[in-house]
Amino acid sequence: MTSKKIAKSGSVMIPKEMRVEAGLYPGTGVDITQDGDTITVKPHVPVCRFCGGVENVRSVMGMEICTDCAAKIHEAVVSK
Repeated sequence: MTSKKIAKSGSVMIPKEMRVEAGLYPGTGVDITQDGDTITVKPHVPVCRFCGGVENVRSVMGMEICTDCAAKIHEAVVSK
C-alpha cells in the first residue's frame, strides 16, 4: 500500500511500478469508477455507445461503435 496526497489541482500521482503493472502508460485512456468510498482506475475498455457491447469496438469520429451496430446503421442509410 502506498499513501499519496491529493494535489491542489485535484490530481493524484500513481506510482510508476503500479502504473506499469496495470498497463497504464502515458496517453493510455482510463475508466474511473466509484463504489461508495472506493475509487477504481482501470485501462479504458471501449464500449459501443449504442448496444453497450465490448467486442469489435472502434472509434469513429470520436464515437465508439461496434462493427455490428455500424453495419446496422450502414444498412439503414443505404436501404433508403
